[in-house]
Amino acid sequence: MVHGNISLEGSGFEPGVSIEFRKNGSAVKPLAVEFISEERVVVILDLKTAEAGYYAVFAENPSGMSGTYERVLEVTEKTTLMGAASDTDWPGVKKDLFTIHGGLSYGYLLNNFSDYHNYNYWGITARLQFDFRNNFFDSYQWLAPFGGELVFDHYPKDLSFTEIGVNIYFKSRFPSMFNFILRGGAGFSFFENTDNSPDNGHYIQGTAGVVMKLFDSVYLDFSTGPKIWSVSSDYYDYIISSATAGLSF
Repeated sequence: MVHGNISLEGSGFEPGVSIEFRKNGSAVKPLAVEFISEERVVVILDLKTAEAGYYAVFAENPSGMSGTYERVLEVTEKTTLMGAASDTDWPGVKKDLFTIHGGLSYGYLLNNFSDYHNYNYWGITARLQFDFRNNFFDSYQWLAPFGGELVFDHYPKDLSFTEIGVNIYFKSRFPSMFNFILRGGAGFSFFENTDNSPDNGHYIQGTAGVVMKLFDSVYLDFSTGPKIWSVSSDYYDYIISSATAGLSF
Protein backbone atom coordinates (compact mmCIF):
# COMPACT_ATOMS: atom_id res chain seq x y z
CA MET A 1 0.00 0.00 0.00
CA VAL A 2 1.10 3.59 -0.55
CA HIS A 3 0.24 4.93 2.90
CA GLY A 4 0.80 3.10 6.18
CA ASN A 5 1.20 3.55 9.89
CA ILE A 6 3.68 1.97 12.24
CA SER A 7 4.16 1.97 16.01
CA LEU A 8 7.74 2.37 17.24
CA GLU A 9 8.65 1.15 20.71
CA GLY A 10 11.86 2.01 22.54
CA SER A 11 12.91 4.31 25.36
CA GLY A 12 13.77 7.96 25.87
CA PHE A 13 11.36 9.47 23.33
CA GLU A 14 10.49 13.14 23.96
CA PRO A 15 7.57 15.31 22.72
CA GLY A 16 8.60 16.76 19.35
CA VAL A 17 10.87 13.82 18.46
CA SER A 18 11.79 13.66 14.76
CA ILE A 19 11.84 10.33 12.91
CA GLU A 20 13.46 9.28 9.63
CA PHE A 21 13.69 5.91 7.89
CA ARG A 22 17.08 5.58 6.18
CA LYS A 23 18.52 3.26 3.53
CA ASN A 24 21.78 3.68 1.58
CA GLY A 25 21.92 7.44 2.08
CA SER A 26 18.26 8.09 1.24
CA ALA A 27 15.60 8.96 3.80
CA VAL A 28 11.82 8.62 4.09
CA LYS A 29 10.24 11.19 6.38
CA PRO A 30 6.85 10.45 7.99
CA LEU A 31 3.79 12.51 7.13
CA ALA A 32 3.04 12.77 10.86
CA VAL A 33 4.64 11.74 14.15
CA GLU A 34 2.58 11.35 17.33
CA PHE A 35 4.33 11.15 20.68
CA ILE A 36 2.51 8.60 22.87
CA SER A 37 4.96 8.12 25.74
CA GLU A 38 8.68 7.91 26.46
CA GLU A 39 8.49 4.31 25.24
CA ARG A 40 6.30 4.71 22.13
CA VAL A 41 5.62 6.92 19.09
CA VAL A 42 3.32 6.37 16.09
CA VAL A 43 4.16 7.54 12.55
CA ILE A 44 2.30 7.71 9.23
CA LEU A 45 4.38 6.97 6.14
CA ASP A 46 3.98 7.71 2.42
CA LEU A 47 5.82 4.93 0.59
CA LYS A 48 4.89 5.55 -3.03
CA THR A 49 8.47 6.58 -3.90
CA ALA A 50 10.30 4.34 -1.40
CA GLU A 51 12.81 1.79 -2.71
CA ALA A 52 12.38 -1.83 -1.75
CA GLY A 53 14.55 -3.15 1.05
CA TYR A 54 15.25 -2.79 4.76
CA TYR A 55 15.27 0.61 6.42
CA ALA A 56 16.87 1.78 9.65
CA VAL A 57 15.00 4.25 11.84
CA PHE A 58 16.75 7.38 13.07
CA ALA A 59 15.17 9.21 16.03
CA GLU A 60 16.31 12.60 17.34
CA ASN A 61 14.84 14.36 20.37
CA PRO A 62 14.61 18.16 20.69
CA SER A 63 17.24 17.89 23.46
CA GLY A 64 19.74 16.56 20.89
CA MET A 65 19.78 12.93 22.02
CA SER A 66 19.50 10.60 19.04
CA GLY A 67 19.72 6.95 18.09
CA THR A 68 19.61 4.64 15.08
CA TYR A 69 17.97 1.22 14.98
CA GLU A 70 18.74 -1.12 12.08
CA ARG A 71 16.34 -3.18 9.94
CA VAL A 72 13.18 -1.80 11.55
CA LEU A 73 11.11 -1.47 8.35
CA GLU A 74 10.94 -3.65 5.24
CA VAL A 75 9.45 -2.29 2.01
CA THR A 76 8.78 -4.94 -0.63
CA GLU A 77 8.69 -4.42 -4.38
CA LYS A 78 4.91 -4.03 -4.17
CA THR A 79 5.38 -1.22 -1.64
CA THR A 80 3.77 -3.00 1.29
CA LEU A 81 4.44 -2.06 4.87
CA MET A 82 5.62 -4.82 7.22
CA GLY A 83 4.79 -4.62 10.89
CA ALA A 84 2.05 -2.02 10.62
CA ALA A 85 0.26 -1.02 13.80
CA SER A 86 -3.39 -1.72 14.46
CA ASP A 87 -6.20 0.68 13.51
CA THR A 88 -6.26 2.05 17.06
CA ASP A 89 -2.73 3.43 16.55
CA TRP A 90 -3.72 5.98 13.91
CA PRO A 91 -2.92 9.50 15.15
CA GLY A 92 -5.43 12.26 15.72
CA VAL A 93 -9.11 11.84 14.98
CA LYS A 94 -8.70 8.31 13.60
CA LYS A 95 -8.62 6.99 17.18
CA ASP A 96 -12.17 8.08 17.97
CA LEU A 97 -15.13 5.93 16.89
CA PHE A 98 -17.67 8.42 18.24
CA THR A 99 -17.76 11.46 20.53
CA ILE A 100 -20.62 12.85 22.65
CA HIS A 101 -20.66 16.67 23.02
CA GLY A 102 -22.73 19.00 25.17
CA GLY A 103 -22.62 22.75 25.75
CA LEU A 104 -24.05 26.17 24.90
CA SER A 105 -25.08 27.79 21.61
CA TYR A 106 -25.87 31.40 20.68
CA GLY A 107 -27.50 32.87 17.57
CA TYR A 108 -26.88 36.52 16.59
CA LEU A 109 -29.23 38.03 14.00
CA LEU A 110 -27.61 39.90 11.08
CA ASN A 111 -30.77 41.16 9.34
CA ASN A 112 -34.01 42.62 10.76
CA PHE A 113 -36.37 40.04 12.20
CA SER A 114 -39.17 42.63 12.37
CA ASP A 115 -41.88 40.38 13.76
CA TYR A 116 -39.80 39.48 16.79
CA HIS A 117 -37.72 42.64 17.34
CA ASN A 118 -34.22 41.63 16.28
CA TYR A 119 -34.52 38.26 17.91
CA ASN A 120 -31.22 36.81 19.17
CA TYR A 121 -31.29 33.54 21.06
CA TRP A 122 -29.21 31.26 23.28
CA GLY A 123 -29.68 27.66 24.32
CA ILE A 124 -28.17 24.24 24.94
CA THR A 125 -26.69 21.97 22.30
CA ALA A 126 -25.80 18.28 22.10
CA ARG A 127 -23.93 16.42 19.35
CA LEU A 128 -23.14 12.81 18.57
CA GLN A 129 -20.13 12.58 16.23
CA PHE A 130 -19.15 9.47 14.24
CA ASP A 131 -15.67 9.41 12.69
CA PHE A 132 -15.60 7.46 9.43
CA ARG A 133 -13.66 4.22 10.01
CA ASN A 134 -13.76 1.63 7.26
CA ASN A 135 -11.58 0.14 4.53
CA PHE A 136 -12.52 2.83 2.00
CA PHE A 137 -11.30 5.67 4.21
CA ASP A 138 -8.23 3.72 5.29
CA SER A 139 -7.26 3.33 1.63
CA TYR A 140 -7.74 7.04 0.89
CA GLN A 141 -6.06 8.63 3.87
CA TRP A 142 -7.01 12.22 3.01
CA LEU A 143 -10.68 11.25 3.54
CA ALA A 144 -10.15 9.68 6.97
CA PRO A 145 -10.76 12.87 9.06
CA PHE A 146 -14.37 13.16 7.77
CA GLY A 147 -17.34 12.19 9.90
CA GLY A 148 -21.07 12.58 10.44
CA GLU A 149 -22.81 14.41 13.26
CA LEU A 150 -26.32 14.33 14.74
CA VAL A 151 -27.24 17.65 16.40
CA PHE A 152 -29.93 18.48 18.97
CA ASP A 153 -30.47 22.11 20.12
CA HIS A 154 -33.02 23.61 22.47
CA TYR A 155 -33.54 27.38 22.80
CA PRO A 156 -35.81 28.34 25.76
CA LYS A 157 -35.71 32.18 25.53
CA ASP A 158 -38.95 34.00 24.55
CA LEU A 159 -39.89 31.82 21.56
CA SER A 160 -39.13 28.31 22.79
CA PHE A 161 -38.02 26.03 19.97
CA THR A 162 -36.01 22.90 19.30
CA GLU A 163 -33.78 22.04 16.34
CA ILE A 164 -32.63 18.67 15.02
CA GLY A 165 -30.01 18.49 12.27
CA VAL A 166 -27.28 16.51 10.53
CA ASN A 167 -23.76 17.75 9.73
CA ILE A 168 -20.77 16.45 7.80
CA TYR A 169 -17.46 17.55 9.32
CA PHE A 170 -13.75 17.57 8.57
CA LYS A 171 -11.50 17.40 11.63
CA SER A 172 -7.74 17.83 11.16
CA ARG A 173 -5.44 15.05 12.37
CA PHE A 174 -2.29 16.89 13.43
CA PRO A 175 -0.38 15.13 16.26
CA SER A 176 -0.92 18.02 18.66
CA MET A 177 -3.37 19.23 21.30
CA PHE A 178 -5.03 21.77 18.97
CA ASN A 179 -6.81 20.92 15.71
CA PHE A 180 -9.44 22.58 13.53
CA ILE A 181 -12.91 21.42 12.55
CA LEU A 182 -15.09 22.46 9.60
CA ARG A 183 -18.74 21.40 9.51
CA GLY A 184 -21.79 21.98 7.36
CA GLY A 185 -25.32 20.68 7.42
CA ALA A 186 -29.06 21.25 7.59
CA GLY A 187 -31.95 20.66 9.96
CA PHE A 188 -35.48 21.51 11.09
CA SER A 189 -36.86 23.93 13.71
CA PHE A 190 -39.89 23.03 15.84
CA PHE A 191 -41.56 25.88 17.76
CA GLU A 192 -43.58 25.54 20.92
CA ASN A 193 -47.24 25.62 19.96
CA THR A 194 -48.61 28.98 21.18
CA ASP A 195 -50.92 31.63 19.71
CA ASN A 196 -47.97 33.83 18.68
CA SER A 197 -45.52 31.17 17.56
CA PRO A 198 -44.38 31.09 13.91
CA ASP A 199 -44.61 28.06 11.67
CA ASN A 200 -41.95 25.38 11.98
CA GLY A 201 -38.87 26.11 9.88
CA HIS A 202 -35.63 24.72 8.50
CA TYR A 203 -32.04 25.90 8.18
CA ILE A 204 -28.63 25.37 6.61
CA GLN A 205 -25.41 26.37 8.30
CA GLY A 206 -21.65 25.99 8.26
CA THR A 207 -19.13 26.59 11.01
CA ALA A 208 -15.38 26.61 11.55
CA GLY A 209 -13.75 26.06 14.89
CA VAL A 210 -10.88 24.95 17.08
CA VAL A 211 -10.82 21.60 18.88
CA MET A 212 -8.59 20.98 21.90
CA LYS A 213 -8.00 17.38 23.01
CA LEU A 214 -7.22 16.65 26.67
CA PHE A 215 -6.28 13.39 28.40
CA ASP A 216 -6.65 11.45 25.13
CA SER A 217 -10.46 11.32 25.41
CA VAL A 218 -11.84 14.78 26.34
CA TYR A 219 -12.53 17.42 23.68
CA LEU A 220 -13.27 21.14 23.91
CA ASP A 221 -14.87 22.58 20.74
CA PHE A 222 -15.31 26.31 19.98
CA SER A 223 -17.02 26.97 16.64
CA THR A 224 -18.80 29.78 14.79
CA GLY A 225 -20.25 30.42 11.34
CA PRO A 226 -23.23 31.55 9.22
CA LYS A 227 -26.76 30.16 9.44
CA ILE A 228 -29.64 30.79 7.02
CA TRP A 229 -32.95 30.20 8.77
CA SER A 230 -36.31 29.90 7.00
CA VAL A 231 -39.31 30.55 9.29
CA SER A 232 -42.89 31.25 8.13
CA SER A 233 -41.70 31.63 4.49
CA ASP A 234 -39.14 34.34 5.42
CA TYR A 235 -35.35 34.00 5.50
CA TYR A 236 -33.03 35.31 8.23
CA ASP A 237 -29.25 35.46 8.39
CA TYR A 238 -27.56 34.52 11.65
CA ILE A 239 -24.10 33.94 13.09
CA ILE A 240 -24.29 30.81 15.21
CA SER A 241 -21.62 30.15 17.84
CA SER A 242 -21.15 27.23 20.22
CA ALA A 243 -18.87 26.05 23.01
CA THR A 244 -19.04 22.37 23.91
CA ALA A 245 -17.15 19.70 25.83
CA GLY A 246 -17.07 16.11 24.61
CA LEU A 247 -16.00 12.61 25.58
CA SER A 248 -14.67 10.22 22.91
CA PHE A 249 -14.99 6.43 22.79
